[in-house]
Amino acid sequence: MDHLLIQIAVLVFFGRVLGELAKRAGQPAVIGELLAGILLGPTLLAKLWPEAQSWIFPHADDQTQLLSSIARLGVLLLLLVTGFEIDLTYILSRGRRVLQVALWGTLLPLLFGTSLGMVLPDVLVGDPERRPLFAMFMAVAMSISAMAVLAKILLDLNVMRRDIGQTMVAVAMSEDLLGWILLSLVVGLAGGEFQPMLAVKAVGGAVVFLGLAFTVGRWAVDAMLTFIDDRDGGVPMQMSAAVFLAMLLGTLTHELGLEPMLGAFVAGILCGQARRFHAETEHALKLMVPAVFSPNY
Repeated sequence: MDHLLIQIAVLVFFGRVLGELAKRAGQPAVIGELLAGILLGPTLLAKLWPEAQSWIFPHADDQTQLLSSIARLGVLLLLLVTGFEIDLTYILSRGRRVLQVALWGTLLPLLFGTSLGMVLPDVLVGDPERRPLFAMFMAVAMSISAMAVLAKILLDLNVMRRDIGQTMVAVAMSEDLLGWILLSLVVGLAGGEFQPMLAVKAVGGAVVFLGLAFTVGRWAVDAMLTFIDDRDGGVPMQMSAAVFLAMLLGTLTHELGLEPMLGAFVAGILCGQARRFHAETEHALKLMVPAVFSPNY
């Protein structure tokens, strides 16, 4: 536990300091936060002072899992906050264009990733006899966007509410949905058998989840936040409700074979669309998440 506290303290300190320096240099704060991770990792600190690096970030599995859990929480909360900014009406009005861009944004990385995987030297492949599987995995990995990093950049630049920001987030989430579905197929192949039902489950689950979320779920979240507001629950209660929804929907999408990030993102959209969701609640979470949780991610 002591190591976890030290890890969080070090990551928050260096992430925030370098993030502020990046902002002063005209760059998004996330650039400094990413640089902090590079400096504290095996690239620099482990080379210059290996004893300190191994003490702060020991390689024990239980310690790694603890820090990974904090990082996972950070990315889920970041996607929750990103969802607050989404204008669902605008996204739906640009649905055809978003899907076209997302399709090309997935197909081209799949093509180049497969080609690269087939020509890389054997020493980089691991098992040359399974090169086609390696190529497929590389293709899918290249097709999935860094949704959380993109969201953080747009938030840092304060362009999330602009048309370009809305479109970029919608495209990235669509690409990731396709990538996660393809990844389920590749994982099945890696296990030694083709399991199309994994993809069918993921596709069906995504359609049902999104359909229910933006119909029944939209009404239910609006009613819940209205109930809280009528009973003077205030900003703290609404913050708890928003985080609760992010964790609940994240768990649901994970059970459907999709990334929990999708559930947290949808929770943010539903809260942001609710009539009685306070601007103070949104502001409080936007202050807390980038300052405390994002650097750990």
